[in-house]
This record gives sequence, structure tokens and C-alpha cells, in this order.
Amino acid sequence: MQVAVRAHRSALSVLDYRTLYEEMRQALDEEQQRSQQAESAASDEKTRAAVAEDKLSKALLRVQHLEFELEAAQTATRHSTASTGGEGDAGDDVERMKLELQHLVARHAQDVAQVKCACDQQIETYRRLAQEASQEWHEVEGELAGEKTQVLHTLQELKEFKLRYFQLEEDTTERIAELVQEERDRERERDAAVSRVAALEKELKTIHAKMMEGESQREKLQDQIDTEFVSKEAVRRTC
Repeated sequence: MQVAVRAHRSALSVLDYRTLYEEMRQALDEEQQRSQQAESAASDEKTRAAVAEDKLSKALLRVQHLEFELEAAQTATRHSTASTGGEGDAGDDVERMKLELQHLVARHAQDVAQVKCACDQQIETYRRLAQEASQEWHEVEGELAGEKTQVLHTLQELKEFKLRYFQLEEDTTERIAELVQEERDRERERDAAVSRVAALEKELKTIHAKMMEGESQREKLQDQIDTEFVSKEAVRRTC
């Protein structure tokens, strides 16, 4: 006969590892999304700064170019005015104008080189900051991936532990049922043995009573024989 044994429902049996996994994954995804948004905002800010710097550099170059054209025009005007004073000084004025123009061209080239150097340094700074931000993002992404892997590994271990626990609980329940059944079988066997012993004792008492009755009848018969028996010697004397 099978014995039904109800298993106790433990706290682990109500733990939904799938829900826990979804919550952890959602939290990690939200953290990753916030990091991506911060990276995107930083990248946009760097782009806007670079565009503004480029516009400023172009404006400076344009201002320098206009200043160069203005000074060149002023120099040409001065020499044109001076040349009307006499033909003897015309050659000297032309030479001075050439020298001033060469000086203006050289200074303009120097200014352009300085602006270009400053722009190159600024671009290099933005490039370095972008590389550092990218490196930091990759490190954060790697940490998030590691944490996600660790969470998944922990959840997998939890799932396996729950399966082992439930299997052990099921095996224990079955074993308890078997032990209960065995104990009940032994109780029935013990009750049957007690019943057989009681029956044997009753039968033994009956046999003992019959023996006592037989012994009593034998004694009575012996007394009767002793009373009615006449020995041969007595018969011989009588004769």
C-alpha cells in the first residue's frame, strides 16, 4: 500500500529565477543605455566645440587676410601718392613698396602658420580626449559585460541548485514514504505475531487443562483400582 506524504514547500520553490534574471538584465541594460547617452552627449559637445573652433579659426584667418589686403592697399596708395611728386624718386618708391609687400606677405604667412599650429594643437587635443573617452567607454562596456556574465553565471548556478534541491526533496519524500510504509508493514507483522502468540498461549492453556483433567481422572482410576484390587496372597489365604 502506498503512503502519501506531503512535501513541505520551501522558500526556494517560490523563487522565480527567470524574473530575477529579467530584472538584472533590465538594470544592466538601463545602465548601459545611460552610459551610451552620456558618451553620445560628450561626443556631441566635442563636435560642437570643434565646429566652433573651426569657425573661429576661419574667422581669424579671414580677419588676417583682410588686414593683409588693407595694409597692402594702404601701402600701394601711399606709394602711388608719393610717386606723383617726381620721377627721380619713383624707382626708390617701387623698391620700398616691394619690400613692404614682401614684409606683409611674410608676416601674413607667419600669422597663418601660427593659427594653423594652434588649430592643429586643438584638433590633437580633441582627438586625444575622444580616444580617452572611447577607451573609458570600452572599459565601462567591458565591466558591464563582465557583470552581466557574472549575473548570468550566478543565476545558472541558482537554477542548478534549485533543481538539485527539488530532486533531493523529491527523493527524501519518496524515502520517507517508503520508511513509513515499511514501519506500517512491520507493525502489521508484529500485530499478527502477537495474535499468533496469544492463540498459541490459549491453545497451550487448553492442552494444559486437558492434561490436568487427564491426570485427575488417572488418579481417580488409580484410587479405584487400589480400592477394588485384591492381591493374590490374600486370595490364597482365603482359600
